[in-house]
Amino acid sequence: MKNCILLTLLISFLAGNVLGDTHFHDGGYYLIDYTINDNVWIDWASNPIPGTQMEIVTGGIINGWFNVYGYGDVTIDGGTLINYLSTHSNSNVTILNGTVGYFLGAKGNSNVTILDGVIHDELTASQTSNVTVYDGSIGAWVDTYHNSHVSIYGSIIIKHIYAEENSEIVIYGSFGSYGDLPVGSPVFIWPGHPDNVPSGHITGTLANGDPIDNDYYIFDNASITLVNYNAVRIVELGDLIVDEGALGNIDDEMEVSLLAKADAAFAALDKGNPNAAKVAMNDLKALINQVEAQTGKKITAKAAAEIIECINAIIEDLDG
Repeated sequence: MKNCILLTLLISFLAGNVLGDTHFHDGGYYLIDYTINDNVWIDWASNPIPGTQMEIVTGGIINGWFNVYGYGDVTIDGGTLINYLSTHSNSNVTILNGTVGYFLGAKGNSNVTILDGVIHDELTASQTSNVTVYDGSIGAWVDTYHNSHVSIYGSIIIKHIYAEENSEIVIYGSFGSYGDLPVGSPVFIWPGHPDNVPSGHITGTLANGDPIDNDYYIFDNASITLVNYNAVRIVELGDLIVDEGALGNIDDEMEVSLLAKADAAFAALDKGNPNAAKVAMNDLKALINQVEAQTGKKITAKAAAEIIECINAIIEDLDG
């Protein structure tokens, strides 16, 4: 083991076991495919730039607490953290797959991205941390506070969702009910107040296809925002049409016509009524018909193929 890895004589107690503390803080790269029976500290009491990098892969097991500070950059890809994961300062953690045995706590200006994997207990975000969740599961609640930001595109969340102390949670998907939140729009923001805590229940489908069926609570001027994910994708479709027009791949008049149909599909979803998805799909299918009819004439074959692929992906989700 490199001499920069310092095993201190500090002692902590975890599940009846006495653990030491292992520090990685030299700005190097470490591949962990073995077991470490200690608490692990990345760039604590040091601040190398770039920060220490670590990849915890299948076979890598951390039996103690795992703490990331400074500009530490950690990727978990099949590895296992038996206890908690705590991120601080300007650190960055990406979970591609793997397990956190207890809770995940993001603090400071840290960034956490969860693409898959299991958090066995709660996910908390505080201070000005930023957490983005695309998939996986969270075994307890999601709790944000102190100006933090959490974006949720997917995940099975077992318990409640809490937004506190000026924090923001943004949830992407399509939604059936919002509890006491305003009904009739796929987007809402509801600021909380200490003397009147908004609460309710959210049902629907997240952007990745996972169900959402959770109570929510909002305190102290925090907010929860629901974003209709397919409406966002229609905006991206419009951006694609504009980009192709700027490249000369779509006739100007044709571009205006295509954007009108995309706008109509977006407006249908924005109304949030029970027939919104059906109306939006009809507008998108009409858009496909127009693109196909003008391919090779007012739109190039390559641009047409990209636009149709984008539309079909949206229709598939709306039809699901």
